[in-house]
Amino acid sequence: MVATPLTVRIPDASVLTGIPKHVLEKSFMQPDKRPRGIPAPPPHVRIGRAIHILVAELPGWVASLAGEAQPSSVPAAPRRGRPTKAEQIARRQRGEG
Repeated sequence: MVATPLTVRIPDASVLTGIPKHVLEKSFMQPDKRPRGIPAPPPHVRIGRAIHILVAELPGWVASLAGEAQPSSVPAAPRRGRPTKAEQIARRQRGEG
């Protein structure tokens, strides 16, 4: 009889899910500092500074990522400051002057 662990660390979770280790590590960043395209972290427990990911919750979390992959139809908020050269060229091509 083989014992199945209740929690795994990030490298083992990466192997189980097929998601790169660096993506899982970045998912634990604060939401306002998390890079675009990085999902919210999987269900986990912190023991001290160590992160233990719950094995039983991993399949549901991976399934929920498929729904997040859809691009948002919300237009991007206008940026403050001077436009980049790419934005200037795009405006010129659209005829916005």
